[in-house]
Amino acid sequence: MVVSLTSFAQSTLFKGKVVYKVKMAQRKDNPGELKNLEMTANFEVKQYILQFQPPYTLVSTVREGIGLRKEILFDASKQLIYLFNYENKLVPQASVHPMRHPAPDYTVEKVPIQEEVAGFPCQKYKITRHNAEGLLLTQYAWYSARQPFFVNFPKEWPDMADDIPIFVEGIPGFPVQIDMPFYHFPLAAMVKNPYAYMGLVLTLQEVKYESYPADLFALPKVLKK
Repeated sequence: MVVSLTSFAQSTLFKGKVVYKVKMAQRKDNPGELKNLEMTANFEVKQYILQFQPPYTLVSTVREGIGLRKEILFDASKQLIYLFNYENKLVPQASVHPMRHPAPDYTVEKVPIQEEVAGFPCQKYKITRHNAEGLLLTQYAWYSARQPFFVNFPKEWPDMADDIPIFVEGIPGFPVQIDMPFYHFPLAAMVKNPYAYMGLVLTLQEVKYESYPADLFALPKVLKK
């Protein structure tokens, strides 16, 4: 479904949801130029959903055979991040982490390519950083200058995160598509950098104003410090 961003009014406190569809895809510019890799990983996430109602941002996924599942809750008023952990249970536990604002340790490079994605003219960017093992992580992002409203996408990430934040700082416009590095297990024993060949691609599907009941952002009874 193509989304018209021009139908929304300007707001610095956007209330509503932004939905991305998710798929796993082989990268065209992988270092070994491998083609037609067998996607043996059954990646079950089909949608990535962000729901905004200040001071909260709730990140959820829609999973194959499971449905809607809460993943991360950002509470700007308390400067805390809650990670939901289901451990094969219907009712999750949540671990608590401080919301930190460290200096970005990644590099943002503007690629001299403009492409149309989901009906929007976009500028392509390349984001890179090295993880704790020294492997180079590469993320691609397509941002559109057509941004008549402002969504405060979460830039913070838990301290233990070893990847690139989905929404990075320093890129103007609205994120229409993001190609995140994906660790491809069958390649791990055969190539130097198994992150370089596959990506999880998030493509904008829907933007909608909504109001939510307070219990949507309620935490489970069990919290892990």
